[in-house]
Amino acid sequence: MPDWINQLKKVQVRHPIDGTEITVAPNPRLMQQLAGTRQIAKLFDYSYVLCGLPPQVNNIGYFERNSTIEDEHENRGLLRAHAIFRGLKRPCIDDGVDAEVYVYVMKPRFTYRYAPGMVCAAKRTDAPRDSVFVTYIRFIGQEFDRGEIVGWDWVPCDAQEQRLPAGYNERYSGEVWRDG
Repeated sequence: MPDWINQLKKVQVRHPIDGTEITVAPNPRLMQQLAGTRQIAKLFDYSYVLCGLPPQVNNIGYFERNSTIEDEHENRGLLRAHAIFRGLKRPCIDDGVDAEVYVYVMKPRFTYRYAPGMVCAAKRTDAPRDSVFVTYIRFIGQEFDRGEIVGWDWVPCDAQEQRLPAGYNERYSGEVWRDG
């Protein structure tokens, strides 16, 4: 696994009940699988969207050096989630575990994409306009003192609620928290 991924072991998130900051970690087998199969887009999303850090590749920022657009998402990662849902109504992770998964929803302005070139391999781009970013976290224990990130992805946004996933009422068992 690349060294820069090993450095991104912890992610700050809001506690689903009281809103305090807590730390979760990615599932190590998932990270190993993504690195082993070179799923660069997923790893860049982990670094930037979840952790709030641009991917650690040579000359990062080269393509953005003349940009005047402020990046409000950087260094905040999952702390910028504006909604949390609980329970997946569709099979996704493991039988019996889906009901315990918390879904953190964000609509970041930017993401990073693989851009092979001589100078830099990552370029900041606009996030998909018709999508939101969801992160699946399974907490261990009643106190939510340990959590594991079991997946993340871009999903289409709802036609009426542009900051929420399409069909969120059918996707998830219930809403835990929403900002605005």
